[in-house]
Amino acid sequence: MYGTRYSYSHRPASNLATSYVYGGDITYSNGIYTLTNTMTSTGTWSSDYNTLNNNHYTCFSTGTTCTKVYYIYITNTSYAYYITLTNGKKVEDALDEMFNGSNVNANNSDAKTKVDNWYNSNLSSYTSYIEDTIYCNDRSISELNGWNPYGGDITKYLYFSPYTRLFINHNPSLVCSREQDRFTVSNTNGNGALTYPVGLITSDEIMYAGGKESQANGIFYLYNYQHYWTGSPSMFTFYNAYGLYVFNTGKMNFDYVYHFYFLRPVISISPSTTVVAGDGTMTNPYIIDLSYSISVENNDKTEDISFNVDDTSAIETGRTITFRITPIDNYALDSIRILDSNNNEVSFNSTSNENEYSFTMPNSDVTIIPSYKKNKFEVNIDIENETEDFDINIENLTSVLVGEDVVFKVTPIKGYKINNIKIIDSNDNEISYISTDNKNEYSFIMPESNVTIIPSYEKVSSSVNVEDNENTKEIVIEVNDSKAVVYDDIVVFRITPEDGYEIKDIVITDKNNNKVKYEKTSNNNEYKFKMPDTDVTIKPIYRKIEVDNKKDIIKNPKTGIGISLIILIIVFVISHYIKKQKIQFN
Repeated sequence: MYGTRYSYSHRPASNLATSYVYGGDITYSNGIYTLTNTMTSTGTWSSDYNTLNNNHYTCFSTGTTCTKVYYIYITNTSYAYYITLTNGKKVEDALDEMFNGSNVNANNSDAKTKVDNWYNSNLSSYTSYIEDTIYCNDRSISELNGWNPYGGDITKYLYFSPYTRLFINHNPSLVCSREQDRFTVSNTNGNGALTYPVGLITSDEIMYAGGKESQANGIFYLYNYQHYWTGSPSMFTFYNAYGLYVFNTGKMNFDYVYHFYFLRPVISISPSTTVVAGDGTMTNPYIIDLSYSISVENNDKTEDISFNVDDTSAIETGRTITFRITPIDNYALDSIRILDSNNNEVSFNSTSNENEYSFTMPNSDVTIIPSYKKNKFEVNIDIENETEDFDINIENLTSVLVGEDVVFKVTPIKGYKINNIKIIDSNDNEISYISTDNKNEYSFIMPESNVTIIPSYEKVSSSVNVEDNENTKEIVIEVNDSKAVVYDDIVVFRITPEDGYEIKDIVITDKNNNKVKYEKTSNNNEYKFKMPDTDVTIKPIYRKIEVDNKKDIIKNPKTGIGISLIILIIVFVISHYIKKQKIQFN
């Protein structure tokens, strides 16, 4: 990869004015470059050639100031090659933008684009076998005998470290010292600039494998009868860039990068990949195991899991895997995740069967991770008219968890009591329940089904009792069974006192000793009241009828009027009747 690209131009020496000014350095202020350490060209290039070695900047004019400046490279072929600098930049700034700065990996080279396309077409399905390791593209500039932007011989090439390391020092190294040159996919150990874990072989690796610089060698490991580029730069002038390559005779050399040579992609096998055969040579390459395993995690709520393969420890890549998960009782599948060995999600689909899924086996072991939830069902309540209130400890009756303890209380209307509670599931099977310590309160365990609670009632049956005494001759209660009178019934009763007694008062009380109101009917000694929802007791209170012995007058103890007047009237009526009869007879 590369950073900012500077375009190089050139001018023939014959087009340069004899009085152009050149400077060994520049300053910049308020948008204006000023040449310093200047000299003026004589126009005789054989004379100016050596003089200009230390004077690289010019405005291509006879003046010393300009808004853009040119950094030149003079050759003995009478051409001046140059780059254009603006905004106060010097040549070292341009070098930094090309090889060292934050933008150094902004652009893909043609070689990288070719290698990425090849990887995507041939190896993208095998990424799990390939390690994301460092691929070095050492673009550091060498100090040895190199072109120096701060002065020196401008006819020298600018050398990169791989060239000086191998062709001058003969000291290959596998250490990639600069972070911007350590290419990786992730940024854990490198720069994270790669799209795929693939690079080009380096010139240092060629040397370690048995290659030699500028010498044919047809027997070393990486010889393949072809020209191919390495990933190592060599040098550049103002008008050409050079890379290191392996010649078809097996020697390593450098050449212009516009030559069409082959590329030699390199991958690193992951340590977890099993090699089953081969020694890695061209005639006997490594053969790796392409089968993978399936494991299941979080299966404590799994009753059973079945696959369409007999052996889940050796499944080839690309095979369609179908599996079915059966949760334990009272649980249902909530979600499923399938992860490869790099924790990437593996896509899957549901089949037409319940709890059955399918996926394509990737180039990796996979882990199936089901998650579960308790089944939720609905509680229905069949309310009858005799229900005054119904309390239940479940807020959302349409989403009750299986195994949850459901507690409910039924309050009948007054005069009724619970006869029976029936709880049935969706198949009309009865669900057992228990009574709690509280009146009319019950509980049951929620089954794996919708349930319906059906209470039934009967009227409260109470008794009518009479607190008798020796002054009661007879008492008649007009109900079929005075021991089974229901709430709100009208109870009519008649009391006949013993001779010589009359009713003074009646007291009717419930079992809590509360008085029950009653009223007298139009019949003598007859009364009525409305039955409460408890037992009642009727208590008549009498008093004796008093007799006046001196006058032989029976006094009404209530009115005080003698009975003698009544007797006289009766005698008079009888006498009058007899006289009338006599008259008629005559």
